[in-house]
Amino acid sequence: MIKKRINLLRSFMKEEGIDCYVITKNDPHQSEYVPKHFNAVYFMSSFSGSYGYLIVTEFKCALFTDGRYTLQASLELDGLNIDIHSINDSNFYTYIADMTPVDGAIGFDGMSLSMHEFNIICKMLKSKNISFKTDGDALAQVFNKKPPLPRAKIFEHDDRYAGCPRAEKMAELREMMKERDIDTYIISSLDDIAYLFNLRSQSINNSTTFPSYAVISQETVSLCANIDPESKLAMKLIEDRVSLYNYTDVLKIKVSGNIGLSPKKTSCSLYLSLAKTYNIIPIDIDLTSLMKSIKTPKEIDNILQTNIKDGIAMVKFIMWLKKHIGNITEYDVAKKLYELRNLNEEFIGTSFDTIASFNENGAIVHYTPKKGLSKRIEKNGVLLVDSGGNYLGGTTDITRTFPTGYINKETKKDMTLVLKAHISLARAVFLYGTTGHNIDILARNIIWQNHINYNTGTGV
Repeated sequence: MIKKRINLLRSFMKEEGIDCYVITKNDPHQSEYVPKHFNAVYFMSSFSGSYGYLIVTEFKCALFTDGRYTLQASLELDGLNIDIHSINDSNFYTYIADMTPVDGAIGFDGMSLSMHEFNIICKMLKSKNISFKTDGDALAQVFNKKPPLPRAKIFEHDDRYAGCPRAEKMAELREMMKERDIDTYIISSLDDIAYLFNLRSQSINNSTTFPSYAVISQETVSLCANIDPESKLAMKLIEDRVSLYNYTDVLKIKVSGNIGLSPKKTSCSLYLSLAKTYNIIPIDIDLTSLMKSIKTPKEIDNILQTNIKDGIAMVKFIMWLKKHIGNITEYDVAKKLYELRNLNEEFIGTSFDTIASFNENGAIVHYTPKKGLSKRIEKNGVLLVDSGGNYLGGTTDITRTFPTGYINKETKKDMTLVLKAHISLARAVFLYGTTGHNIDILARNIIWQNHINYNTGTGV
């Protein structure tokens, strides 16, 4: 099926004169978690990781992902004749430039590639006189029927959890707009929209967001989302002077003056459509992201209480695990964790697919156990559990490693090296403004001295 889809794409590329086609797993909002409707990388390669790009040319097909997923990709793409590149080692944009001839053409779905990424590609290919085809028709030729957009119910996030009413957030945002000479602000980032409007949903797996756009001026507030116009929520939003539009109607909203938006979160199709008529003021980080980075005392307390509640579920899980080692699988572990978290009335859903990996499966960084295909937890190794939950009061993420019985010398050595790396970081003194990337070497050097490495970041 995958090979057939790639061949269909190549036929379309030949008809349209496209030399290189870029496929993303992104939605139009550059979200971490995307509905199946948008995940073209999965449908064109079977790669299920949360980060990746697929490049298709007449004779080559290559997947670019990061170190978290290279092992997973090698398993999922086995036999498909798709080259796998680590995006840390092999530059994604350089590859596109090398694969596209002078006066050639690049195709992609303009709704799935951010304006930021498009600018980089244009810069890399400036000397080649490249043309771009961005209408997304190529993949429409491949898929007879795409999965539908999620339409789960959107609900109010009560002020006791949200920190303050949306009216106060709108007032703060408008002050920030004034400072930057922005007349109309357009938000594509789903988590920023959910934050600003104090709304939540379970429409997207592992997320509390929903497909949407927001357009804010000094006088008006518009929300593009699939909200039932007859619902109580719609009536409440209208009462709060929020104009409601369908999800796909963002360009139908009347805007004026200087338009502020984030090129990193805005699709190049939306950006270029607006740029034809309006002056765009690019914002590196969404103003709402800056707002939500400063928590209110109530939000801080909610986060603390949420972690206590999640911790209770974890303690219950540890007791259950100790009693059942030898009789359960990795899948049972993930299922039990969900059941225990779900006992709390504020639990909404998982914050990511639970990673429950025993022994060698722990080397697959984002391993997800599947029913009927997961390993049994025996009394002779190590169980890695990385899991979390979305609650009304906050989101959790906790990783624990459990010895299940006999531990060999190699495992003991590796665990000791990780401990030493942690101690090295904990003892570090560094300048204000230092990032995780800057001090990564303090942890990694301990590992390197033993001629091994890990293909993930230490911090951000």
